[in-house]
Amino acid sequence: MLQTSIARLLRHLSRSRFARDTRGTVVIDTLSAILLMSLGASAFFAFWEAYQVQNRVQKATYTVSDLISRQRGTTLTRGFLDGMERTAEFLMMDDQNAIMRVSQVRRTAGTATTATGLTVDWSYSPCGARTAITTATINTIRSKLPLIDLGAALVVVEFDVGYDAGMSEIGFGQMNFTGFLSSLPRFEQQFSLTGSGTTTCL
Repeated sequence: MLQTSIARLLRHLSRSRFARDTRGTVVIDTLSAILLMSLGASAFFAFWEAYQVQNRVQKATYTVSDLISRQRGTTLTRGFLDGMERTAEFLMMDDQNAIMRVSQVRRTAGTATTATGLTVDWSYSPCGARTAITTATINTIRSKLPLIDLGAALVVVEFDVGYDAGMSEIGFGQMNFTGFLSSLPRFEQQFSLTGSGTTTCL
């Protein structure tokens, strides 16, 4: 009974003046187009800003890695690495917090293509923001490391930077960008790490 009534009403509306009246369609179409264009523009700018953040993270990673690898002398201090984290944050947006970890990985056994024989000499993350890697947990980054010969050491710089586009409704919510770079010390064979680091994250 209800379905029959609805069908009769729809047939009546299709023949009525209301169904044939096109006044106001321009306004409705215009508003719909503006809405779609606004969503498209917002998504484009959110994507572009996220791309810029990712680009800054990569540049900061390369800059910090290059600065560390060019150090003269065989000793690095934790205070110096704290300063490297602040340098990275200066290169990025003011409201972005860069979580950094710097480690030294050295081959102490085997050959360049050997799966084992890598040793973590030291690993440091300012204010303990990331867990330091050890020889026992080196498998977490092993796949990203290049081949190195016996006795060679790599300085590994890692960054994690969170970014919230504020548009989770259309798929641009909280994102995390990472930077990873390993390099050989340019003027020294390897570094040792001394001193105390910061205990307060900025």
